[in-house]
Amino acid sequence: YRLVANAAARGVPLPSTGDALRALRALASATERGDATERELRASTSLCIAPGYSFRVLDGLLTNLHQPDSTLLLLVGALIGGADEVRALYRHAVAARYRFFSYGD
Repeated sequence: YRLVANAAARGVPLPSTGDALRALRALASATERGDATERELRASTSLCIAPGYSFRVLDGLLTNLHQPDSTLLLLVGALIGGADEVRALYRHAVAARYRFFSYGD
Protein backbone atom coordinates (compact mmCIF):
# COMPACT_ATOMS: atom_id res chain seq x y z
CA TYR A 1 0.00 0.00 0.00
CA ARG A 2 2.84 2.41 0.76
CA LEU A 3 3.99 2.26 -2.87
CA VAL A 4 0.50 3.16 -4.09
CA ALA A 5 0.09 5.94 -1.54
CA ASN A 6 3.52 7.42 -2.30
CA ALA A 7 2.95 7.30 -6.06
CA ALA A 8 -0.46 8.93 -5.69
CA ALA A 9 0.99 11.68 -3.51
CA ARG A 10 3.57 12.43 -6.22
CA GLY A 11 0.93 12.52 -8.97
CA VAL A 12 2.17 9.35 -10.67
CA PRO A 13 -0.57 7.80 -12.88
CA LEU A 14 -1.89 4.62 -11.30
CA PRO A 15 -3.69 2.30 -13.72
CA SER A 16 -4.99 -1.07 -12.59
CA THR A 17 -4.00 -4.18 -14.54
CA GLY A 18 -4.37 -7.91 -14.17
CA ASP A 19 -7.62 -9.32 -12.85
CA ALA A 20 -9.18 -5.92 -13.44
CA LEU A 21 -12.29 -6.04 -11.32
CA ARG A 22 -10.69 -7.53 -8.22
CA ALA A 23 -7.50 -5.48 -8.39
CA LEU A 24 -9.25 -2.19 -9.01
CA ARG A 25 -11.96 -2.77 -6.40
CA ALA A 26 -9.42 -3.83 -3.79
CA LEU A 27 -7.27 -0.74 -4.30
CA ALA A 28 -10.24 1.60 -4.53
CA SER A 29 -11.80 0.12 -1.40
CA ALA A 30 -8.54 0.28 0.56
CA THR A 31 -8.07 3.94 -0.32
CA GLU A 32 -11.67 5.09 0.24
CA ARG A 33 -10.93 6.74 3.55
CA GLY A 34 -7.46 7.96 2.57
CA ASP A 35 -5.81 6.26 5.55
CA ALA A 36 -5.80 2.61 4.47
CA THR A 37 -3.26 0.18 5.85
CA GLU A 38 -1.56 -2.84 4.33
CA ARG A 39 -3.87 -5.03 6.40
CA GLU A 40 -6.92 -3.53 4.67
CA LEU A 41 -5.53 -4.59 1.29
CA ARG A 42 -6.06 -8.19 2.41
CA ALA A 43 -9.69 -7.67 3.45
CA SER A 44 -12.83 -8.31 1.44
CA THR A 45 -14.96 -5.54 -0.05
CA SER A 46 -18.55 -5.03 -1.11
CA LEU A 47 -17.69 -1.92 -3.13
CA CYS A 48 -19.64 -1.63 -6.39
CA ILE A 49 -18.00 0.74 -8.84
CA ALA A 50 -20.38 2.26 -11.37
CA PRO A 51 -20.69 5.55 -13.28
CA GLY A 52 -20.70 8.37 -10.77
CA TYR A 53 -18.09 6.74 -8.54
CA SER A 54 -15.23 9.12 -7.76
CA PHE A 55 -11.82 7.46 -7.78
CA ARG A 56 -9.36 8.79 -5.20
CA VAL A 57 -6.19 7.04 -6.36
CA LEU A 58 -6.64 4.96 -9.50
CA ASP A 59 -6.90 6.72 -12.83
CA GLY A 60 -6.72 4.02 -15.45
CA LEU A 61 -7.50 0.44 -16.36
CA LEU A 62 -5.85 -2.01 -18.74
CA THR A 63 -8.35 -4.71 -19.57
CA ASN A 64 -9.88 -6.62 -22.46
CA LEU A 65 -13.23 -5.98 -24.19
CA HIS A 66 -15.89 -7.39 -21.90
CA GLN A 67 -19.26 -8.83 -22.77
CA PRO A 68 -21.96 -6.16 -23.09
CA ASP A 69 -23.90 -7.37 -20.03
CA SER A 70 -20.85 -7.58 -17.76
CA THR A 71 -20.63 -5.67 -14.49
CA LEU A 72 -17.10 -4.82 -15.59
CA LEU A 73 -18.68 -2.36 -18.01
CA LEU A 74 -20.04 -0.43 -15.02
CA LEU A 75 -16.49 -0.12 -13.74
CA VAL A 76 -15.17 0.94 -17.16
CA GLY A 77 -17.99 3.46 -17.43
CA ALA A 78 -17.04 4.90 -14.04
CA LEU A 79 -13.49 5.47 -15.26
CA ILE A 80 -14.32 6.99 -18.63
CA GLY A 81 -17.48 8.95 -17.90
CA GLY A 82 -20.50 6.71 -18.39
CA ALA A 83 -22.50 4.42 -20.64
CA ASP A 84 -22.31 6.65 -23.73
CA GLU A 85 -18.52 6.56 -23.65
CA VAL A 86 -18.52 2.77 -23.24
CA ARG A 87 -20.85 2.41 -26.25
CA ALA A 88 -18.56 4.67 -28.30
CA LEU A 89 -15.58 2.48 -27.41
CA TYR A 90 -17.44 -0.64 -28.49
CA ARG A 91 -18.55 0.97 -31.77
CA HIS A 92 -14.91 1.85 -32.47
CA ALA A 93 -13.77 -1.68 -31.57
CA VAL A 94 -16.33 -3.26 -33.90
CA ALA A 95 -15.50 -0.86 -36.76
CA ALA A 96 -11.77 -1.48 -36.31
CA ARG A 97 -12.37 -5.26 -36.14
CA TYR A 98 -10.75 -5.66 -32.71
CA ARG A 99 -10.77 -9.19 -31.36
CA PHE A 100 -13.31 -9.56 -28.57
CA PHE A 101 -12.79 -12.06 -25.74
CA SER A 102 -9.52 -13.32 -27.27
CA TYR A 103 -7.26 -12.67 -24.33
CA GLY A 104 -7.77 -12.73 -20.58
CA ASP A 105 -7.14 -9.76 -18.35
